[in-house]
Amino acid sequence: KPEVVKELLDIETHPGKPVYKLAADTPLMLHESVYNDLQFHYDPEVIQGLYLKLENRWKNFSIKASMTKNVLNFIDFNIVTTGDTKAWRNHKDRKTLECDYKDACSSSIGKSGYTMLRNRRKCGTYEEKVKNLSDRKREKANRVHGWDL
Repeated sequence: KPEVVKELLDIETHPGKPVYKLAADTPLMLHESVYNDLQFHYDPEVIQGLYLKLENRWKNFSIKASMTKNVLNFIDFNIVTTGDTKAWRNHKDRKTLECDYKDACSSSIGKSGYTMLRNRRKCGTYEEKVKNLSDRKREKANRVHGWDL
């Protein structure tokens, strides 16, 4: 609900921010959309520039992906040779199937489903964090920034 932002900014009722993981850094992208009865006009020079830029990005990502896969293969076949390799392989296979999106959202999804922001565990308040600072850090903050914590 949109009003949750206003509610969470009220430090009297919510002195600490809710704990949550950041979303995956992969942007959402709408693609392969079909619009019937709509005619787009393209500038050939702009399309050529876009194509070259995307092709270059694809080449760079392909190289990075190949390098990463090579390191994974190296670990798989050269480093993981001691200990319980069967347990490693089972763990690796299970982890490989999980999605970044699921990992990013896992802190908000419990056994019973989604946990609303206002009901999640909260971080410490500013006052609690200041109270937990060591004397040395307090002195440094006062000396360097002039903050009287």
